[in-house]
Amino acid sequence: MATSAQLDSFVKVKAAIDKMVAELSQQQEEEVKHRDWCHEELHQNAVETAANEDKKTSLEVKISDLEKDIETLTADIRSTKDAIAEMQKQMKRAGVGARRGSRGQIQLSIRPPRSAGAAEIAEIRRARWGQGPDVHPGPGRSQGGS
Repeated sequence: MATSAQLDSFVKVKAAIDKMVAELSQQQEEEVKHRDWCHEELHQNAVETAANEDKKTSLEVKISDLEKDIETLTADIRSTKDAIAEMQKQMKRAGVGARRGSRGQIQLSIRPPRSAGAAEIAEIRRARWGQGPDVHPGPGRSQGGS
C-alpha cells in the first residue's frame, strides 16, 4: 500500500506537470503569435511613416517652389507697374494723351511742348495732318500764307 500511495501521488504530480507544460505551450504559442503580429504592425507603421515623410518632403519642396514663383511673379508685376507708370509719365511729357472722340473711339492727340518754337509747332502740325502750314493753319490764323 505504501508503494501504491507513492505511485499514486507520483502519477498525480506527473499529471499536474503535464497539464502545466500543455498550458505553458499554449501560452507560448499565443505569445509567439502576438509577437509576430507586433512585428508586422511595427513594420507596417515604419513603411507608412517613411511614405508620409517622403510625401511631406515633396510637399515642402513644392511649397518652396511655389513661394519662389510668387516672389518672381510679384517682382514681375512690380516692375511692369513701374514700367507702365514710367511710360505714362513719358507720354504726358511728350504731350501724347488719349481722349475719346464723339463716337466713343479712343483718339491720340499730340500737343506741342510748351517750349516749342513756331517751326516745331508747324512740324508737329504737318505730322498730324500730313499737310503744310498754309493748308491748315492753327487757331487764330487766317488762311493765306502770311
